[in-house]
Amino acid sequence: MKILRGIDQLKEFIAQEDCSDGCLADTGFLYGSSYTDDRVYKQALETSIILEENNISIHTNVIGRMEFVDLVFRKQLTLGAISIFSAMNPQSAHKSLYDYLKKIRDEDTAAKRQKQSFKIGENQLKKLRRKLEEVAGPAGWLNFCSKYAGQMLINEWTILEDDLGLYFIEVMEGQTSSLVPNPLHWRDMVQTMGELGMRGPDAMIINLFKACSLNLLITADKDFDLFGFDDVSLKDKAILILEESPREDSGLHIVGQI
Repeated sequence: MKILRGIDQLKEFIAQEDCSDGCLADTGFLYGSSYTDDRVYKQALETSIILEENNISIHTNVIGRMEFVDLVFRKQLTLGAISIFSAMNPQSAHKSLYDYLKKIRDEDTAAKRQKQSFKIGENQLKKLRRKLEEVAGPAGWLNFCSKYAGQMLINEWTILEDDLGLYFIEVMEGQTSSLVPNPLHWRDMVQTMGELGMRGPDAMIINLFKACSLNLLITADKDFDLFGFDDVSLKDKAILILEESPREDSGLHIVGQI
């Protein structure tokens, strides 16, 4: 197995190996290709262009699809929280809500300085809901979601998936398909977790990569640096780890809406 770093190594691998079946992608690459404020956006975009030029389709598993839409959802609500904060009066009677929204805005600003894409986490999401419900009751939270996610989430997620040209691999326990000639087993994924110290979603990607006919995995996660991991199933395969690169544009653009 090879660990690729940079566009030149990617081009060299594609020129030497058969990637006609496509490549496998994790959530970090999908999100990095979609939002310009992500730390790997520039290289992810270059990679997407190279894949398109070489007619290499992009595949992910259903867990990756779920994680992708979850990131889009959390990004939308982050932007919604910042939008509400910008419209609030600093002297508002709802000081607790104002202070919490300011905290979200400040974290987003700090992330941008580090060339990172900030998205509120699960605990922050729950706290934001409580703050909004304290001010406007349950309807306040539902109205917030409807305005800043709702149909927008469906539209944006659909646009992004269409722009990336994603295909989804769905194989049940022990089954095979044209792209997955070797059966997938839950116990193999669990073994990968234990051997490599990976969380379940990452181990599922590696387990799928070992079983499928795709020779290239693209990720933005350094935990996938498996140099020295000896597995016959990964022979002649490669993992491209996207690297952070400076960007002139520090603003946010959603690729599907450019």
